[in-house]
Amino acid sequence: MARRGGDLEAFTAFCAGVTSAFLGWLVVHGLAALGALPQRLHGPLLLLVAAAGAGCAVAVYRTLRAPEAAQLVQDLESLRELKDRQDSKSRAASSS
Repeated sequence: MARRGGDLEAFTAFCAGVTSAFLGWLVVHGLAALGALPQRLHGPLLLLVAAAGAGCAVAVYRTLRAPEAAQLVQDLESLRELKDRQDSKSRAASSS
C-alpha cells in the first residue's frame, strides 16, 4: 500500500476498529433497549466491545503491513549474506 511509513494502513486499521466497535455498541444498546440484556452486564459488555474494536484495529494493521515486513526481512537477510561474503573475501585476502 502506501510507502509513507504506514499512514494509510494505520488510518484503514483505525477505521476498521472504530466501525467494529460501533457495530458492537449498536448490538449492546439494541439488546438493552429490548430488555434482553441485564443492566449489570451493560458496562462490562461495552468494555468488551471496545477491546474487540482495538483488537480488530491491530489485526487489520498487521495484516496490511505484513507484505512490507516480509520484504524488510528478506532485504536484511540479503544484506547479511552480502556482508558475510565480503568478510570471507577480506579474510581470504589477508591470509594470502
